[in-house]
Amino acid sequence: GELELGADGAFHVAKAQALNVSYEPPAEAKAPAPPPTTMEPPPLPTVAPKKGAKAAPPPAAPVSDEPALPLPDLHALRGKIGRFAAMIAPRLPDGGKIEVEGLTAKLGGGADPVAFGPAPFSLSRTGERVHLAFSSGSGVEREGAGTAAKTTPLSIDAELPIGAGDVSAQLAGGPVSLALLGVKEGTKGLTDVNRGLVSGKGRVILSSEGDSLTFDGNVSLRSLSLTQKRIAPEPMRGIDLSVAARGMLDDKGKLRLDDAQVDMGALHARAHGTVEESPQHFAIALSLDVAPAACQALLESAPQGLLPTVRAARVAGVFGANVSLAYDTRQIDKLTLDYRIDDQCKMTDVPRE
Repeated sequence: GELELGADGAFHVAKAQALNVSYEPPAEAKAPAPPPTTMEPPPLPTVAPKKGAKAAPPPAAPVSDEPALPLPDLHALRGKIGRFAAMIAPRLPDGGKIEVEGLTAKLGGGADPVAFGPAPFSLSRTGERVHLAFSSGSGVEREGAGTAAKTTPLSIDAELPIGAGDVSAQLAGGPVSLALLGVKEGTKGLTDVNRGLVSGKGRVILSSEGDSLTFDGNVSLRSLSLTQKRIAPEPMRGIDLSVAARGMLDDKGKLRLDDAQVDMGALHARAHGTVEESPQHFAIALSLDVAPAACQALLESAPQGLLPTVRAARVAGVFGANVSLAYDTRQIDKLTLDYRIDDQCKMTDVPRE
C-alpha cells in the first residue's frame, strides 16, 4: 500500500493493491420458546345453531402487512447517505483520495451472500461532495473452443453531497463478464459466470429532501445461466434479456413508469402507468403491449431448460396482446380490466413427450 500525508500530518492520498471487506448484518434476536406443556387443553365446546338460525360466518382471513410492491423509504435512504457523507468528511479533506486496485466484498449472511471483486474502487472528495467509483476490469473472455468475446469496463459512479444537495449515481459501460465483475460461481444460482455478459447505461437522482427519486436507464444480460428449482427443474442457459425503464418514485409511495420495456429474443413487451401504495390503500393503473411476433420465434426465445417438454415442438401463427388495468382499493367496484389477446399459435409438430 501507499500513504501520503502533508507536512502538517493531514491525510492526502491512500492506495492499496488489495482490500477485502466482509459485512454480515447482526442476527435478529429470537424470543425464547415457551416451556413445553405436559397436557393439551381440552377443545372448546361446540354449540349447534338453533333451528332456522343462520350459521356464523367463518373468521376473516388475516390481513398481511407485507406490501404488494416493496418500495424503498426515500427519506430513510437519504438520511443514511447523508450520515455516511458526514462520517467521511472529517476524515477525507478536500482533494483527498483513496484508491484500491482490487476491492473484494462480501455482503450479507446466510448460505448465499452476495460477493464481488476484486475490482478497482476509489473514494475522493472535491469541495462539499464525495465521489465513489467502482469499475470492472476489461479484456478478452473465452466463450468456447476457438471463440472469444471482447469486453469493456462497466463503471458505477456516485456523487454524495456532504450537506444539502441531490445524490446521483450513474452506470455506464460493458459488455463485461460476470466473472470480471467478481461474481462468484453459484451466487444467487448463477452459473457459467465467465460466459455471462452484462452491460448498461443509466442514471438515478435522489432529491436533496428525499422526496423523489428519478431514474432512466437500461441493463442488458447476455448468455446468462441460472439454476433456480422454483422456476425450472433443470439449469436455464442462454438467457438474453434487456430491461429499460424511465420514471419517478415519490415519498408518498407512488411509482410512475413513463416507459418500461422488456426484450427477450422475439418477445418485446412495453408498459407505462402508475403504482401507488400506502398503509391505507393500493392502486395501479397500467397499460401493457406485447408486440406481435411469430409463435415459433417466441418459443425459441425461451431460455434452454425453461420449457424442456415443448422445446422441440414446431409452432405456426402469430401472437400479440394489449392489456389495460386500473384498480384502487378505495373504489373496489370501479375495477377496469380490458385485454385483447391475438393468439393464433398452433402446434404443427408435437414431440412424443
